[in-house]
Amino acid sequence: MYVLAGILACMIFVLVIIVIALGHQQKMAALQNRQDDEAKQPALDANQASELIAVRKELAELKAMLHMQMIANDSLPRPSSGANERDSDGVRERLEAK
Repeated sequence: MYVLAGILACMIFVLVIIVIALGHQQKMAALQNRQDDEAKQPALDANQASELIAVRKELAELKAMLHMQMIANDSLPRPSSGANERDSDGVRERLEAK
């Protein structure tokens, strides 16, 4: 009985090792295939490279413009209404009453 339990435990252990090894093999094959696909992609010609550089430059300019607009928007005065001040006074009074 103990021998059968020992054999069963060893078989389960071996099966777990096999499943882990097969999963690793599949991941490595997928990684290798992806690297092969990336290597097969054609290189950019001079026209495409210059266009890519121009697009990246324009993107950097747009990001800088957006950043400046956000700063300018933050420096604008906020409109205040009397209702907000009245509400905050009422809240203060209720809190002080407790």
